[in-house]
Amino acid sequence: MLAQAQGHLMEIGAGAGQNAVYLPPAVKRYVALEPSIPFIKRLRNNPARRNGDFDYLVLQGKAEAIPHPSDIFDTVVSFLVLCSVIDPVASLSEIFRILKPGGRFLFFEHVLAERPETFRKQQFFNPLWKHIACGCELVRNTPRAIESAGFEYQRFNRYRSSHMGLSITAQVIEGMAIKPFHFKKMFLEVAC
Repeated sequence: MLAQAQGHLMEIGAGAGQNAVYLPPAVKRYVALEPSIPFIKRLRNNPARRNGDFDYLVLQGKAEAIPHPSDIFDTVVSFLVLCSVIDPVASLSEIFRILKPGGRFLFFEHVLAERPETFRKQQFFNPLWKHIACGCELVRNTPRAIESAGFEYQRFNRYRSSHMGLSITAQVIEGMAIKPFHFKKMFLEVAC
């Protein structure tokens, strides 16, 4: 999935930066956004930072208020993050804002189950799960939230992953969504 990353890239909730070593040569700059101080320290010592293939920047911050101007990133990556942000709508709006028109949003997230019996289990366990799993929500409708933010899916897969443990966390989505070009808006801005 990361093979589709290019240009200036931001990873939301970068953790220890474990994804940075898998980035292709098309990535010229990697910006790791992470709210956790312990992870910030690990990000700053990440071996990918020293490999010289791309610029490497670490920022402390949250996805709900990304400290960057609009329309500057070619790629944004979110892997198992949107389940635990405080406000997924604000986070996706910020991701949309910082991407250039035509920019790629690459995601891998666990989501609501489609099977009714698993969905009922997710609802039942969600309060406890949220408490023990650092705010992770089992019952978020992330596919709908991505579309509501204005993204257009280019690739979308939904499946049950045997690598994700319990049935309540095993339903995942992965794919790529694009920030569309809005020619009408761009034309009005140029004309004015």
